[in-house]
Amino acid sequence: MKILTGSRALLFTIILSLSVASDAFATTGVLTGKMAPWQQLVGKWDCRLRMYATENRPYIQEGLIRNEGSVVSGNVFHLHGMAPFMELDAYYGYSKTAGGWWETQADSQGYATLLRSTDGVVFDQVSDASSSVDKDGTRYQETYTFNKDGTFSQVTKTWQGGSWKQDSEMACHTNR
Repeated sequence: MKILTGSRALLFTIILSLSVASDAFATTGVLTGKMAPWQQLVGKWDCRLRMYATENRPYIQEGLIRNEGSVVSGNVFHLHGMAPFMELDAYYGYSKTAGGWWETQADSQGYATLLRSTDGVVFDQVSDASSSVDKDGTRYQETYTFNKDGTFSQVTKTWQGGSWKQDSEMACHTNR
């Protein structure tokens, strides 16, 4: 038997520690409690995205986006979206302390935000709207619909001229 010494022993110890730690943080892949409804979004989804003309976008954009949902540590749902023009990562969870749901997201175009919800369906922005790279200061709201046929949709509205205006809609079906 060969005995490891010096830096090799330290490296082996670090690798072993990381292996044990990653097992300790592994998830079961099942959302529970208040997050259980989001379990139906785990998997791969093909979505049609339509972005409407707004004050900041003078034209309509349409296209396909692929979303992949997974469960991560802490009973949190992770959604990764991929489209030809951007990528997005969003995380959704429930805070017992705050008594509500939260969402945080960032995309490859520099937009990042924090939202909250009292029902797990309608999420309102709570972060400073001017904190993202685009600095347009637009506040927005997302509403999710979980359909009985196994599809889901999302409608996004932005605050414009003193009222909420539809910004985009996304309709998704599974590609499992």
